[in-house]
Amino acid sequence: MSNLGNDTGRAVFEHSLPSSIARPAPTAERAVREKWIRDKYQHTFYVEPQPENGEPNEVRFLRAVRQSDYAAMLWCIAHKVDINFHDPDENSVSALHIAVLVRSRTCTEQWQNSLSVVAPADRMSPTQNQNAPIVELLLLNGADADSRDSDAWTPLHHCACHDFVNCAVVLIRYNAKLDRRDFDNKVRR
Repeated sequence: MSNLGNDTGRAVFEHSLPSSIARPAPTAERAVREKWIRDKYQHTFYVEPQPENGEPNEVRFLRAVRQSDYAAMLWCIAHKVDINFHDPDENSVSALHIAVLVRSRTCTEQWQNSLSVVAPADRMSPTQNQNAPIVELLLLNGADADSRDSDAWTPLHHCACHDFVNCAVVLIRYNAKLDRRDFDNKVRR
């Protein structure tokens, strides 16, 4: 997670921090630091206000995941996006499915057709898939490790099918079930 960047997190969660409020020092009293953390992350007091009449957060969020745009993902999370939203126009995938698959050159035929918003040049080979930190970010913020797309595939099914070991390890660490079956009654291993 650390490679996603503290600076980006600060830019999102401290965007509207008044100059009269200072970030507490590491040596500050525990109660002061805890209040700061609650105000910053739980209450999101210093996050940029959401624009009126903007696009839905879920649309913005799925686009951010497709583009691996960490700052936009954090913005949506800070604005209480439904992290388990399933895109009805893209095989009913969740953000977690997209994080696993969006850069895959070896997508199944259904994915090559259904993920039309991702150009083939933007995809990577399985060994180049570096989305494990994004997968972990989503899981840390409540993504369902066992969510299913319209073919009853979980993100772990896709990891197994495409040899995305790093993402699979993260999913398993966050208790993804190993025995989920798809509509063909298969367990992908």
